[in-house]
Amino acid sequence: MTLKNTKALTNLHPEIKQFQEKLWAQYSDENRTAKPGQIVFVGSSLMEIFPIEKMQAEQNLGLSKHIYNRGVRATTTADLLAHMDDQIFDLAPSKIFINIGSNDIGFGVPEATFLANYSEILSQIKLSCQPRKFT
Repeated sequence: MTLKNTKALTNLHPEIKQFQEKLWAQYSDENRTAKPGQIVFVGSSLMEIFPIEKMQAEQNLGLSKHIYNRGVRATTTADLLAHMDDQIFDLAPSKIFINIGSNDIGFGVPEATFLANYSEILSQIKLSCQPRKFT
């Protein structure tokens, strides 16, 4: 199923779509100055609203790496596939934490479709995020 077909199933309000586009553009801009080899959290609203960047700024989490949050509310596995560069690859992360798929279920995307999308997400990560030495 294509992103267009998935969007038809999700029937998102135009303001949500505008918010998503704005956030993807913001991430693209921020990625230009991001340090490679860090950690990325990616997914839908549960990931987006998780305050990991605030926690890092206000608490000593004992981490040697920065965590970038690249969650976007109301997204599906098809959305993540369409925005892998902005949400993952442009960061060249050393670790990736993914929380995606609940909107696929909620929006009625067929299980076979979102599982195939998830498999493709993992395949692209495996191909694009080869082990590297970061300093």
